[in-house]
Amino acid sequence: MHPTSTDSTHPTTAMDTSATKAAEVTLPPYIYIMNHKDQYLTAWGVYKLGWDNDSAGEARVFEVIPEGQDGAYATFRFKNGSRYVGVLPSNHHFVGVILPEEGPHTWTLIPADAAKNTFYVKQTGGTYFIGSTATPEGCATASEESPSIELHFKEALVRDD
Repeated sequence: MHPTSTDSTHPTTAMDTSATKAAEVTLPPYIYIMNHKDQYLTAWGVYKLGWDNDSAGEARVFEVIPEGQDGAYATFRFKNGSRYVGVLPSNHHFVGVILPEEGPHTWTLIPADAAKNTFYVKQTGGTYFIGSTATPEGCATASEESPSIELHFKEALVRDD
């Protein structure tokens, strides 16, 4: 599941650099993670988090751990209890999350469209697109050609650790 190269199904050159430079990144303490078919990501297996079609009413809650910020670029980690997780690139049919075996991974959040709250996530192996919404009421549309996950920001949720 570890990415070794850029997923060719996702755009890596469509980022508006002017919007990137102008955008400001604010990382909330907690987020919901859901996939592009409105199914929440839940625990599955040892190293993966995947779709659980029977638990669509329950969202996994992750804590965002800021690592630093340089202009519009912010690095961060996801934390679920005592476990650190990292967002994997989505392919044509799946968006996944892994529990890194060798410790927490650091990711760079790159604004792609500040008006729509969409971002790229960059890590070793390429730049991968994910979608996000600023409020739980918002919804990011993902086409079959470019599926994405949504980050539903929440300010106060019960910690699971």
